[in-house]
Amino acid sequence: MHLISYSSGKEPYMTEHGLQTFKSDFAREIFKNDLYQIYQDQTEHRDALRRTGKEKMSEIVRKINDDSYDNDIVKLLLQNLVGELRSYKGKTVYGYMPKKVKNLIDGIVDELAKDARISELYNLWYEQKENIVRTYQDTMPQRIPLSQNKEFRTIKNAVIQEALTLLHNGITFEDDISFIGDSEASDDGYKASPKNAWNEPENMLCQYLRGRDYLDDGSDDFDPEEGVKWLEMSAEQGFDLAMYRLGKTYYQGEVLEKDIGQALKWLWAAESKNNQFARYLLGKIYLKGEDVPIDYVTAEEMFQRAAAQGSQYAQYSLAKMHLKGQARYNSVAYAVELLTESADKGYQWAEYQLGKMYLYGQGIDRNYELAVLLLSSAAEKGNTFAQRLLDNYQTHSGSGASTVLASLRLLARLTQIIREDADKKDKGRAIDRKLMRKIHEKKLAQGLKME
Repeated sequence: MHLISYSSGKEPYMTEHGLQTFKSDFAREIFKNDLYQIYQDQTEHRDALRRTGKEKMSEIVRKINDDSYDNDIVKLLLQNLVGELRSYKGKTVYGYMPKKVKNLIDGIVDELAKDARISELYNLWYEQKENIVRTYQDTMPQRIPLSQNKEFRTIKNAVIQEALTLLHNGITFEDDISFIGDSEASDDGYKASPKNAWNEPENMLCQYLRGRDYLDDGSDDFDPEEGVKWLEMSAEQGFDLAMYRLGKTYYQGEVLEKDIGQALKWLWAAESKNNQFARYLLGKIYLKGEDVPIDYVTAEEMFQRAAAQGSQYAQYSLAKMHLKGQARYNSVAYAVELLTESADKGYQWAEYQLGKMYLYGQGIDRNYELAVLLLSSAAEKGNTFAQRLLDNYQTHSGSGASTVLASLRLLARLTQIIREDADKKDKGRAIDRKLMRKIHEKKLAQGLKME
């Protein structure tokens, strides 16, 4: 079959991505009935392959966060790029850079791509892309180097930002790119044994504990639908922890299909009951801006309320907003105060951030002894960035240690970009699965027997 497309306008053209989408849509429509049987035969294999790919990607990200990365070529190229940017007056975007600077940036990306972990991750990304392309063509496009792949051009601007950060001794936040999360922040703080949940089924606390146990995928009683039923009974009686758990469950989309509408409904209900965990999670949602439009004002307000209730995670997040210039009235002094409160409670990222600021004199006077104390405490809790900073500061000058961290941030950021793009492509395949369900429903309606 030959496809002919035309458009009217001043400069009509079709991009490569547009052409692939065009082919894909035609293939799905033309072969939809044939695809149904293929999907039936391949779904189990494809799901297994996808799970394996995701697990492998997660494993690579963990390795990058857990291992060291000290590439002398990357450090040298970064330092040269800093030198070029020192006198540069134009837009700090890759497309506007002179050829010499672009070559430096491409060189850094090429060196990062030589890392075995990145290479493996890039191959996984290509395998996933090729699985999709096979739907509508037999010949696979030639694989190209990472630095030349337009789908990952954001890494080039990330290189520029890292160089600018080094140039201006800017404050960075490694938790933004770390695999280590703040899962402890989502704990509801209630430590009663779930066994108590089976005693008084009309009691909202018992209903909550029962629902929580059903939602625990490590429990013998794991049953998400049953868990939601019990949590709703508790939430409708006004129990704020049940409201929070419902909202978090719908937001995470791990044991139930993600539903941001239901998530916000229950989280705001919990917030109205002064639940600090709901306030912290709402702050994160509105700050991140993936499921709702970014709203710094709401995020700041939620963090402030949770921080006032003693949440070390909210204190840290609010401090970050001030240091990043996202708060209404930014204050480094207030940020340091919040970081200190959070660090005093033992939160590892607050200890790390405050220790790093004391080490480099970022917004506060240098204090090497206090910096080492804070960084050592964070390292003891498993914060590998803190340990790397301590190790590298001993063997490199201050600027050298900064460059090592910048290299590591770029490596971690690159893994993030590849992984996020792979996730987007995986979500695109959900369209195929929806099509399969529609065909299934149509055939049932026509009285056809389905295996």
